[in-house]
Amino acid sequence: MSLQDGGRLPFRIERRPDGGRGFWIQTFALAAIASLLVTALLFAIAGANVGDGFAALVEGAVGSRRSFLESLTRATPLILTGVGTVVAFRARIWNVGQEGQFFAGAMAAYWATHSLAAPAFVILPIALAAGFAGGGAYAAFAGWLKARLGVEEVISTVLLNYIILYALSLLLLNGPWSDANSYYQRTPVLPPEAWLPLLAEKSHLHLGFILAILAAIVVHVLINRTAFGFELRAFGSNPRVLALKGKGSARLLVTVMALSGGLSGLAGVGEVYGVHHRLLEGISAGYGYAGIMIAILARLNPLGVILAAFLFGCLDNAAITLPVRIGVPSALSDMIQAVALIMFVGAAALSTYRIGRTPRVV
Repeated sequence: MSLQDGGRLPFRIERRPDGGRGFWIQTFALAAIASLLVTALLFAIAGANVGDGFAALVEGAVGSRRSFLESLTRATPLILTGVGTVVAFRARIWNVGQEGQFFAGAMAAYWATHSLAAPAFVILPIALAAGFAGGGAYAAFAGWLKARLGVEEVISTVLLNYIILYALSLLLLNGPWSDANSYYQRTPVLPPEAWLPLLAEKSHLHLGFILAILAAIVVHVLINRTAFGFELRAFGSNPRVLALKGKGSARLLVTVMALSGGLSGLAGVGEVYGVHHRLLEGISAGYGYAGIMIAILARLNPLGVILAAFLFGCLDNAAITLPVRIGVPSALSDMIQAVALIMFVGAAALSTYRIGRTPRVV
């Protein structure tokens, strides 16, 4: 392929004309079929029976009450980090620091409840408020860096991901939050009155799941039915339009980042107070990074995030038990999840963009 017109490529990536819901369904159906075919090939390469492999995946994801509830539990933080991503990306603010904001929310919540001698009935409200504020403040700082100093948010949010993890390690590795009775980097177990209530007995599904669903609904209404949502979408289209109307672009940038980070911070609170009941270094299974992919898969639709998060919650849950059920290497579980993610994210991109021919300059 040669370059034309003064070094320009003869092809370009352009937005695809809206093909309607039917085209979108066809694209994702093909992605699902491709995922199944590649997964079958991986089972065969690993020496496992393909039928037994798929049966183990279904059984591990939704085959029993326990596995279904566990899949919902794993989907909970993905919904929150995914919806947080939607808020930023709809404004074309490329916040990729959801992982760090997840930890910032978890740490802020633990600090607030650990430092304050509050009555039991206000511990959880304090934790939720502090978690939202902590994640929001951490993201808003990146927004401020861009608004005042011109630092691109892609760079600042990635770097802030690492900074917060090192800070947590300092606090947990023989630090003020470390558990004196454990060799691991973690805090002591929280008192039972600080645990998020369970939605079902003999499961880990907690109240955070309901809060995540409500957050997705609220964000959907906020973006599509409010003046703030109009400003957010206008900012994504052309920030100069807001400036001409007297709107503060810098203020909106910081506000959007704060809301995006606050939602990811709530995901961290849910894992600390609903699942592990303590703060530890490995509390996130990459939920912040996965939330970005889920938001893209859902085409930045807050309600679509719920379905996409459930899909990957099922895959994540099933993949954990796959080596035990059919005796395949544990790495195969990660490969199956990666294949599904690549196929569906690729489908989301293909349903939005296409390769077109670059116009010639006359």
